[in-house]
Amino acid sequence: MSNNQHIEKIEGKLNLLLGKIKNLKKENENLRNELEIKKNEQVELKEKIDRYTIKLSLQTPDNSSISKESRLELEKKINGYIKEIDKCIALLGDQG
Repeated sequence: MSNNQHIEKIEGKLNLLLGKIKNLKKENENLRNELEIKKNEQVELKEKIDRYTIKLSLQTPDNSSISKESRLELEKKINGYIKEIDKCIALLGDQG
């Protein structure tokens, strides 16, 4: 095999490799976009769950009958949810 044939063979393989790299970069970008969409959906669903959980926790015949202990526990849960949401927002901000 001559040197030119060898070089052409190497160039062919290099072009194939470059094409695969390009395709993998596209796929990676698509996966990143999909991941961001899923994270946004997750945050939205978590917020809905949190809202419904709060509504259910507060549904009593008379709101004044909620004990101080239950109210403090609910406030603690809400604050925890807010912190988790803030972390998610910060993570999404770091990726952008």
